[in-house]
Amino acid sequence: MAGDCKQVVQDGHAELLRLGQRGTPSFWINGRFTSGHRPAADFKVLIDEELALARSRIGKKGTTRSNYYERWVLADGKSAFE
Repeated sequence: MAGDCKQVVQDGHAELLRLGQRGTPSFWINGRFTSGHRPAADFKVLIDEELALARSRIGKKGTTRSNYYERWVLADGKSAFE
């Protein structure tokens, strides 16, 4: 770990801690955080909730499929992770 790499890793770690992510596995689904081992059914519930929410917002107030994440997740103060 020479050069800029060490600082990049330290900065990334600090950002994850700031967001509450303290270990693995960790998952972000449209800005909603969950960690630890989870059954597939838990993910299905979370994903279905987010899909329903997105579908209810798309087509309203200029929201499109392509700008949904930026307008409703990032603008809501969530992480800027890509």
